[in-house]
Amino acid sequence: MPLAVQMFSEKAALINTIIQTSIGCGLCLGPPIGSLLLPLGGYKCPFILVGSLEFLAFILGIALIPPTDKHPATEPKSKSPHYFQFLGNASTLSVAIPIALLYCTPGIRDTTYSLYFEDVMKLSPANVGFIFITYSVVFLITGTVVGLLVEKGLGSILAIFAQLFAPVVATGFFLPKILPQLESVVWGGILLACNGITLSSAINPGYLIMEKVAIRQGFTNIQQVKPMVATSFSLIMSSGRTFGAFVIGGYINDVIGFNYMCLCYAIMLSVSGLWNVVYLVRCGYARRLYYETN
Repeated sequence: MPLAVQMFSEKAALINTIIQTSIGCGLCLGPPIGSLLLPLGGYKCPFILVGSLEFLAFILGIALIPPTDKHPATEPKSKSPHYFQFLGNASTLSVAIPIALLYCTPGIRDTTYSLYFEDVMKLSPANVGFIFITYSVVFLITGTVVGLLVEKGLGSILAIFAQLFAPVVATGFFLPKILPQLESVVWGGILLACNGITLSSAINPGYLIMEKVAIRQGFTNIQQVKPMVATSFSLIMSSGRTFGAFVIGGYINDVIGFNYMCLCYAIMLSVSGLWNVVYLVRCGYARRLYYETN
């Protein structure tokens, strides 16, 4: 995302939408393609194919990615971007930390959901992979829709929705502890689909809001702001995913078990979500917001 935004700074919304759609397509195609390739060439076959395609994409990238301007126009009155100054600002943290906690979901899913479906619901690994398609398909569809809505200025509304809806979804995985009849594949599939809605409603709007935060801090040169924000946003998402995998899905899950881990995560999301929503309302971001293009 940072590279693409730097090359096509006027297309930040479209880039975010394409990335979300591409991720959704990959997540949808992965399980069926992997299931087809395993019988044909064994365990190594999917990795050989993916590695070959990645290498081909690398070669095509060298040929197709246009060169960037080595001496971009600067604005004398603009504050020069300072990566760590931007990340450490209180207003940036009010957006970044809640988004990072939201993006713990993929890390938690990777480390705990498969085991949950296999051990508790007695599903085979192949069937578990196909259940995850509910998340992938919804992420694919809503990612595209969200991108269009963000272009219409509705990004902040979607961001508020994501922050308020995420704790509800996390609590849904705890509910079978007190309502055993909910412990079913259907309930799990519904919650996975809701996870897809939550993440797609947070990623694209989150980048837009952070762009506005950077401009308010004095970083007014859009050609410099966009790659700085894109890089920061990538760091936030990867940090959230890592924290979700190692701390929440790893350590906390081992200590208190899957259901109570989900309740603990729901509490974290409630606190961070309330913080984020209050910040957006108080700072005037809970309204129509549009990408800066010049």
